[in-house]
Amino acid sequence: MKPIVIIAIAVLISGVSITSISAQSQSEIPSWVKGVADFWVKGEISDSDFGESISFLIEEKIIQVEMPKVDDTETVNKIMNLEIENKELKNTIRSLERDIDVKQQAIYNLIDEKSRLNEIIYENEYGTYKPDTSQLSVDELKRQAVDWNYKDILRNEENYKGKIIHVEGEISQVVEKEEYEGWVLLKVYTSQSSYGSWFDDLMYIWYDGNRLLDGDMIDAYIVVDDLWVVDSAFDGSKLYYPIGTARHVTCTNC
Repeated sequence: MKPIVIIAIAVLISGVSITSISAQSQSEIPSWVKGVADFWVKGEISDSDFGESISFLIEEKIIQVEMPKVDDTETVNKIMNLEIENKELKNTIRSLERDIDVKQQAIYNLIDEKSRLNEIIYENEYGTYKPDTSQLSVDELKRQAVDWNYKDILRNEENYKGKIIHVEGEISQVVEKEEYEGWVLLKVYTSQSSYGSWFDDLMYIWYDGNRLLDGDMIDAYIVVDDLWVVDSAFDGSKLYYPIGTARHVTCTNC
């Protein structure tokens, strides 16, 4: 097989097409390349060495090659489809953002309404108190009531202020004063002692309903207002008790 044919075959194998071979024109194929091709055919040189000789012919323009053209139609179509999908995705995102804005506004409205319902207008400084007089239905109170722990209220009262809690307990004292403007202050024990008597976890509750007496058992929904701070009669230390406003009270043993 002639070297030039071998070279042509090698070029075609490599994926390129030869547009012209000037073997008998101004540029002749060097004899050393022919020798190298012969060595390659006989297996005396590696493919890499033979490839270098071909590269030389191409670089010197002895062999002119044209790289095969790639049909980019499929790629262009893919790009166009991606652009269309991207546009549709952006429109979907904008639509979702609008929906989120509407829903967020609805949530804000609910929060404002809840805050309005739970808002307590009062002045509380050792005896002067003006509680909120708004009332919620029992179902609304049940839905809005939060879980609570007596000691947690004492430690973290800010987390409970304005929140509704469900309370059960025994009234130990009903305090009536003229400055309370028709309200009474209930002193209620909300937890039973180890002996079964209601004598633990004292709480103060503002109440303006039907008359209640010492010893009455109550089931109540109240709004937590703050902590009531009093001086201990024994050593003058500060004592803290939760204080709230009754929204619904039922006497369970009347």
